[in-house]
Amino acid sequence: MSHVRFGSGPVKPDGFLHGEGGVSAWDELLRDTASVPDTFRPRPAGPVGRIIPAGSLLFDVPAPGQVSIARGHTLDVLASVPTFDLLATAPPYAMGGEGAEHAIGAVVAVGLREAALRLRKGGWAVVYSASSWRSTYYMVEAVRGVLEPIRIATWTKPVARTKVRTPGWSWASVNVLLFRKPGGDRTGTPSILLDHITAAPLMVGRRAQLPPSVARWSVEPFAEPGGLMLDPFSGSGALPQAAADLGMAAIGIEANP
Repeated sequence: MSHVRFGSGPVKPDGFLHGEGGVSAWDELLRDTASVPDTFRPRPAGPVGRIIPAGSLLFDVPAPGQVSIARGHTLDVLASVPTFDLLATAPPYAMGGEGAEHAIGAVVAVGLREAALRLRKGGWAVVYSASSWRSTYYMVEAVRGVLEPIRIATWTKPVARTKVRTPGWSWASVNVLLFRKPGGDRTGTPSILLDHITAAPLMVGRRAQLPPSVARWSVEPFAEPGGLMLDPFSGSGALPQAAADLGMAAIGIEANP
């Protein structure tokens, strides 16, 4: 099992790369995150410093056309995920910053990379990001050397809902990044779907969720009926449901489904 390497230093017997002074990658991720909610707190799977053995599934692999949501921290559950055919996810967009924002970004980076490592060769990955260069670049760098960036599509919202105010345009679009894992057979077929879609987010109380129409638009060109799809940050489950509706077996991971 490969891991994102933080800092430098030898790999110890526990399987994690340790930085100078024997500080492990997990120690570095946990540093300064005492106030972070447990939902986003990075931690190793199982006992500290050990990985759940491959094949020790924490969920049921569904039949084609069905969805299985594994409740738990994405880094815990990913340790038991088998090779799959399509990665599609809309992770938290917070990138960089300090404290809780930094910790969330670290979990997203490690989670994306761990998922990408399990994607089969030739498989596609659809990853949502904010329309800023910082967020887009962050997602690309998270899977550098594992996945090849191919294209960018756009989900446009009719009205800007974010409270973020910066010089220039109001934020009303989301980048949808397409990656492919090198090697293997190239799958996917040309589609009549355009590389952009306009739709309002689905409002559940005060929270905005990915609407089913957008989820299906982003997954449909790359869905493989009978194959296995993974969303390591499944949220409302819109992307796994879209993949299931297109004939795939779909697995979602979410701390609070």
